[in-house]
Amino acid sequence: MIGVQATASYSDTVLQNYYENVQSPLFIGIDSTTLTNSTKKTLDLIKPSGIILLLENIKSESQLKSLTKSIHKYGKNRGIKIKVAIDEEGGQVSRLETLPNHPIYPGLVSYKNSAKIDMKREEAHAKYLKSLGIDINFAPVGDVSFSDTSQMYLRTAGSEPVKVGSITSQIIEVQKEAGIESTLKHFPGHGRTEIDSHEATPTINITKKRWLNTDAIPFKKGIDQEVEYIMTGHIIYPQIDNKQASISKKWILSILRDELEYHGKIISDDLKMDSLIGKPYAVRINNALEAGNNFAMLILTENEMGPVFENWIKSRRNALTAALNDSTQ
Repeated sequence: MIGVQATASYSDTVLQNYYENVQSPLFIGIDSTTLTNSTKKTLDLIKPSGIILLLENIKSESQLKSLTKSIHKYGKNRGIKIKVAIDEEGGQVSRLETLPNHPIYPGLVSYKNSAKIDMKREEAHAKYLKSLGIDINFAPVGDVSFSDTSQMYLRTAGSEPVKVGSITSQIIEVQKEAGIESTLKHFPGHGRTEIDSHEATPTINITKKRWLNTDAIPFKKGIDQEVEYIMTGHIIYPQIDNKQASISKKWILSILRDELEYHGKIISDDLKMDSLIGKPYAVRINNALEAGNNFAMLILTENEMGPVFENWIKSRRNALTAALNDSTQ
């Protein structure tokens, strides 16, 4: 608890207020295309910092605009700011591709043989996101696909780190000018592996020196461009740290914050992924936040998310109460 002195009455009053009445650092999904009563109850319970839109939340432009407007208004009426995020990389990863007026947007793969972005296309895409009520795009992808067998091959701007950094920085600038916050992902780089972290834990066996001279370059350039968010991936670089980057203090606090001097916001990739299997969801949330992520993303159904949130709150109360007791002894 920052800026509050520990007192005998602290645990019952302040903890309850902090973890029940203040907005949580979670980004979650919702089940419907409108704010149903069930969804409102979920928002009232969790008070999320963000909502991630999925395919099942999107039916038409008018419906989507109404939904994003409702989310913003609902948060404002409760004294919090709920941001609306979307995975709209283009190409292989698009949530908006079924909408009839969606601008043609093939994504980064179209820049594999280009050093400059198609400015008109990128501006149209960013303005379109803004017109729909989107606040954050979970893009661009800063991974470098060093071979055509890379899991990220069809989602990146190619195999040259400097060029990938240039392309992604240009897109960050275009989105910034349109009022869209960008998310550079998946730190510290997912491009050297064929393994999908949705299914297993990717391991990339290179030295830190090599990482700094290659995979790190797009993230360095994004930091220079003042990217608003960086997303941490569930990837292990055993020569640097034996923990997945998304739950690693060394990667997040020592390298990303201190060495690369990133001062923006950090969000974990979806904590539901099988690469974190074996850990209860509440533990995954704690691990991600304690490692230095500002926000933890967990995409479950609303029925699943409620009990997970309550378990997480309980674990935080127990941990903070124990710490307070220790400090007063």
